Amino acid sequence: MSALNNLLLQENLHMAWAKVRRYYITTDAWYDELAVAEFEANLESELTCIRDQFLRGTYSLSPLVPLPQPKKADPNGNPRVRQAFWVRVRDQVAWTAFANVIGPILEEKMPTWSYGNRLYRTVWYDTVDLHPVSRFGPFRSSDGLLYRRFQHSWPLYRRHIYLTIRAMSLKKYQTEIELSDADRRALRAEQQRTRRLPYLRNDFWKNPVRNPYWVSLDLEKFYPSLHTSTIASNIREHCQDTSDIAGTLLDDLLRFRVDPAGWSQGEMEKMRLKSKAADFPHIPTGLMVAGFLANVAMLQVPIFDRRPLECSQRQTPSCPYLSQSTKLLFPRKIGRWRRNRLFAGYLNHWRKSEGWKIRDLGRAAEACAALLRAPLFERAIHGGESLTRRAIALQAKRAASCLLVLLGSGCL
Repeated sequence: MSALNNLLLQENLHMAWAKVRRYYITTDAWYDELAVAEFEANLESELTCIRDQFLRGTYSLSPLVPLPQPKKADPNGNPRVRQAFWVRVRDQVAWTAFANVIGPILEEKMPTWSYGNRLYRTVWYDTVDLHPVSRFGPFRSSDGLLYRRFQHSWPLYRRHIYLTIRAMSLKKYQTEIELSDADRRALRAEQQRTRRLPYLRNDFWKNPVRNPYWVSLDLEKFYPSLHTSTIASNIREHCQDTSDIAGTLLDDLLRFRVDPAGWSQGEMEKMRLKSKAADFPHIPTGLMVAGFLANVAMLQVPIFDRRPLECSQRQTPSCPYLSQSTKLLFPRKIGRWRRNRLFAGYLNHWRKSEGWKIRDLGRAAEACAALLRAPLFERAIHGGESLTRRAIALQAKRAASCLLVLLGSGCL
């Protein structure tokens, strides 16, 4: 059966509505209850409208309505909001129905180190020769689950990190601390998989070390930074048998527009949006399948970079990196980010005590580091010497004194 025929099945559309309905029932985010009730009251006609558009190979998305969410204030105490949108119920169902068709194909392409926002799939254990063997069923759920449950992703993600740290460490530590039953089952299940995590293979870590290292990165403004053209390109590359729905229809589903009605220009700018109605070529926060689309956009990211970073595991948008050496773990860009963050902390402290007016704390920290060149920080970051708070304060204060003119003029 072709992808278009699967997309047009009544079972697929009803399954999509069941997933959307469960989301509204279980979410703690605001949603338009009247709109959801109206859609459900006219369910058959609404699903027929979606199906008719799919049959023509086109789809008309309703404009996104800005629905900003409050977030923590910036270092200067100014209020901030997180970009988010209200997505019409019909569009949520249409996108979920589309994901039901292409999702199983793309899930098979996902890297082994991807854990977050993975589509729900039935999983159970069978006992073979007194050992539990994991089995995988279809991508559907009678409970209306779109994504895997928390206990099916997060604990496994943390467990694989622990097993990786254990594998890269000295053998004596592995014998001193025995694996728990849950860890042992996870390791055995991983060894049975065809596409295994490379860094849990016995031959991956050539020289175990005493002290492995860890750094965790959180990708800022993740959804708004992903471009829809990347998503379309990856879907067409990895779903070549779905060309009947991956053409104009996919382009229409990715043609998001923002409705600025009711918002001032200043309010739109705070949400990082244009004041006039315009295309929004990014993943809108508030779309149910946004997490799935983010994983699709990340398909081109390599599983691990053998040269500087030896291991990475992703729980989008957080990425921990594990390494046997700080020189491998902290490339120069990460080193500069850490150094500037230290400067920003001290500048913020002095801003309050000295009454400085700093318009942009991040730029001030970058300028502070640039004036000093921060040789102490560069050596410390790459393992050359330890970094004491007294040394940090001395260097940062010396650089800050060079900035007094700029700070006084309000340029930073």
